Amino acid sequence: MSPAAPLVAVVTPVYNGAKYLAETMACVQAQTYPHLVHVVLDNASTDATPEIIRSFENQRVPLITARNNATVPFAENWERSLALVPAEAAYFRLLCADDKMTANAIERMAEIGLANPNVGVIGCGFQVMDVVQESRWPQGTTVVPGREAARRFFMGEGEIIGPHLMHRADVLRMRKPFFDAVYNGIDTESCLFLLQHVDWACTTEILAWTRVHDESLSHVVMHGEGKHFSDWLRYIHKYGRWAMSPAEYEQHKRAFERYYHRRLVLWLRRQNGREVVRKHMALARELERGLTALDFVDAFADVVLKRLKLRPHVNAGFPLG
Repeated sequence: MSPAAPLVAVVTPVYNGAKYLAETMACVQAQTYPHLVHVVLDNASTDATPEIIRSFENQRVPLITARNNATVPFAENWERSLALVPAEAAYFRLLCADDKMTANAIERMAEIGLANPNVGVIGCGFQVMDVVQESRWPQGTTVVPGREAARRFFMGEGEIIGPHLMHRADVLRMRKPFFDAVYNGIDTESCLFLLQHVDWACTTEILAWTRVHDESLSHVVMHGEGKHFSDWLRYIHKYGRWAMSPAEYEQHKRAFERYYHRRLVLWLRRQNGREVVRKHMALARELERGLTALDFVDAFADVVLKRLKLRPHVNAGFPLG
């Protein structure tokens, strides 16, 4: 690719990331794309994060760095990191401080974006540790209107993985703040918002890598408190009617709710399970209505009815089981 290629900013918000940050920053330095800058915002870390950041100064890929005076919530730190993206950048790619990319990741995703000017969000194939994740998109490169991409996401016909997306930089002007802090999966929600305005593209080529560890946000908050379930419920209520046909929406919503309600009962056996379930039931009241005993009876009857083939299986992006 020509050295005149447009500027791409890789953006890494970090808090106490010393354990893995050097690997993440090294993979940015190893990129084959010729016109790159690495934005790193330190959320007032108390470990060796500042020293690791300084160790990457004056290398091939220049750094733009800043440090918060005090630790702020993660969504605010991500928002502040985007404010550091240079005005001349054509694209940006968020890269979590414990994840990595292949050396050609930015080059491949930029090629797709530059060939398709209406595309505002670009995804890629990825793996979690040693396991390649199922993309569900057709092999190769897919370019579709934003609404169709969101429909396929809900219907289980294409993955949209928030931490591994590249964005056209002008989308940052589409709303302020860019991230909605109500969600935990703020990157996935922002993508669904953007797909109302821009087209989607992705490649099934494996270009990204996610690390699983006990200190990660997904482990501590998303899975520990079931926040990925509450996020999905919010996604359905906010974007489902726009993305899906009326029939698809009603079918998907009911199938997910039944699965969700079964999970709530199982969570009661966890430590602090009652408190977690109480928060999820409060969300149900906020979005639509309170749950009743009949909702839980219906949820477990659903398992039997499916086994008897009296109720069809519903394809969905969320694992309905």
